[in-house]
Amino acid sequence: MKKTFLVGAAILVVVLAAIYGILLYQRVQDKDQEFRDSRATIESQLKEIDDLKANRTQLEKDVQVLRETLQHRASELEEARKTAAMRVGELEKSKKDEGEAVDRLQESLTKTQRQNTKIEEEQRLCKESANELGRKLREEEAQGISCQEEVKGLRQELAATRKQSEGTEAAVRDLESTYKDLASRLKSEIERKEVLIDRLEKTLSVSIVDRILFKFGKVSITPQGHDILQKVGKIVKEAKGCGIRVIGHTDNVPIAWSYRYRFPSNWELSAARAATVVNYFQNQVGIDPRRMQATGRSAYAPVASNNTPEGRALNRRVAIILGPPLDGDRLDACPYITG
Repeated sequence: MKKTFLVGAAILVVVLAAIYGILLYQRVQDKDQEFRDSRATIESQLKEIDDLKANRTQLEKDVQVLRETLQHRASELEEARKTAAMRVGELEKSKKDEGEAVDRLQESLTKTQRQNTKIEEEQRLCKESANELGRKLREEEAQGISCQEEVKGLRQELAATRKQSEGTEAAVRDLESTYKDLASRLKSEIERKEVLIDRLEKTLSVSIVDRILFKFGKVSITPQGHDILQKVGKIVKEAKGCGIRVIGHTDNVPIAWSYRYRFPSNWELSAARAATVVNYFQNQVGIDPRRMQATGRSAYAPVASNNTPEGRALNRRVAIILGPPLDGDRLDACPYITG
C-alpha cells in the first residue's frame, strides 16, 4: 500500500513538474516575443530618430539658405531704395530746371513783345512822317512853288521814309519769324540750359555752352554740336542782309599745362573755337563767308560769376549774333536795323 502511494506521489510530482515546465516554457516564449517586439519597436524608433536627425540637418541647411536669401534681398531692397531716392532727386532737379527754362523763355517772349510794340510805334511814326511830307509836298505843289530841287529833295525824303517804313514792317516779321524758328527748333536744348536765345533791339543772339560743341580743351565739333549748328545755321542763313558774328568765350581758369603747346591762353582757345564755328557754317551750311566774323573774347565778357562751377559753365560758351552787315556800307540791308 505504501509503495503504491509513493508511486502515485512520484507520478503526481512528475506530472506537476511537466505542467510547471510547460508553463515555464510558455512564459519564456512570451517573454521572448515581448523582447523581439520591444527590439523591433526600439529599432523603429532609432530609425525615426535618424530620419529626424537627417530632416533637422536639411532644415538647418534650408534655414541657412533662407537667411542668405533674405540678406541678399535686403541688400537689393536697400540698393533699390537708394536708387529710387536718387532718381526722385534727379526728377525734382529736372522739374526745377525745366521750370526755370520756361520762365526764361517767357521773359524773353515778353521782351520780344515789348520790342515789337516799340517797332510798331516807330512804324506808325514813320507813316505819319511820310504822310506829313506828302501833305507838305502837295501844299507846295498847290501853291505853285517852282523850286524843282526842293521838290525833288522832298520826294526823295518821302521815298526814303516809305522805304524805311517798309523795312520796319519787314523787320518785325523777319525778326519774329527767326526768333520763333530758333526757339522751336532748339526747344529741348533751351530747356536743358544748353542754348540761350536773347533778342535785343538790333540783334538776335544764340549762346551755346561749350560742352555741347567741343570736348574739353578741344576745337573739333562734337556730334551733338553738329546737330545744333545745322539747326542754327540753316535759320540764320535765310537772313541774307545781316552779318553773323561768332564770338568765343571762356571762364577765367588758365589753360592746363598739357594744352598750352597749342593754346597758350584763353585768348587763343576762344578765337579758335569761334573760327571753327565760322568754318563749319561756310563749308557745311553754305553761308557766304563775307557775311561772317570770328572773334575771341577770352574770359573778359562773362555772363555769370566765375566763383562757382555753375557760373564758369555758363561763361564757357560760343555766341552767334545776327546783326548789322560787316562791311558797314549796307546797314539798310539788314531788317534788324531800324535807324
